[in-house]
Amino acid sequence: MASAVPKYLVDPPSIDPYRYGLLSVADLVEDAGRWEVGGVEFDSDACAQGGYVRGMCAARPGDHDKGHPEGLNTVEGPGPFAVYVRAECNAVGFPEAEPIARSRMELVEPRVVEEFYAREVLGRLDTSQAERPLGDRAVPLRYAVGFLEQHASLRYGGRPVFHAPRWVAPFFPVRDLREDDLVQRNAPLGSRVAFGGGYFDDPFTLLPMGYPRSRVGGELGWFWLFASGTVRVRRGEVRVYEVFDPPTNRKAAVAERPYSVETDCYLAAVRVDMSREVGFGVAS
Repeated sequence: MASAVPKYLVDPPSIDPYRYGLLSVADLVEDAGRWEVGGVEFDSDACAQGGYVRGMCAARPGDHDKGHPEGLNTVEGPGPFAVYVRAECNAVGFPEAEPIARSRMELVEPRVVEEFYAREVLGRLDTSQAERPLGDRAVPLRYAVGFLEQHASLRYGGRPVFHAPRWVAPFFPVRDLREDDLVQRNAPLGSRVAFGGGYFDDPFTLLPMGYPRSRVGGELGWFWLFASGTVRVRRGEVRVYEVFDPPTNRKAAVAERPYSVETDCYLAAVRVDMSREVGFGVAS
């Protein structure tokens, strides 16, 4: 019997970079420093409230009511975290563990950052100032976008940032983009939109870390649409730790990069009914 023809090892095909996710709408800061230990906080004026005064010499009660005393509004980030990947194999056929770990880090970190943001920020109503202004009521997508634009305009000084799972992108009302603008999507009023592959339809009922993701990809016919203040992503350098284990003759490399995701003072969510768009039953 003839021996099998050996295969020829070639370079992998090129990969089109991950687009339109959280990192495309965030202010990205490359900054190694003390924040990697304790996280960050900042004072924000973006959610300040005010009023108006009628006339030059207002005398009647209510005509001259400056009733919005406010001090500093300090916003705390959710704390630092590290994105990691691991490459491990028999040392005989695995001479270059470090570059493989670095390459994998570049590919997976956008989605992993989104998973952290979904779990630790969007889904943590108990520890954040997020609002659900319509409760659990499910509304059509376009209404939800308009409602959150209005809601944000009364509470936040700038345009909000929308956060939606990636499968919603074909249905989302987006503004026409220039042909050379290929990294960001915008809602009709110009608000940036993050379509995250690491976002969940319902981040309020997630299983603990390590369990398989469930109810992802429109399986229920609805999802939670979030609007937030400006998002800033701070990240340090990629660090690679390589080790060799003589008893097993295995080499391993772990790549890590520290991150901090900071959201300005506004965060709200509306439940969206997609049953008509995707052909499911009425959302319950």
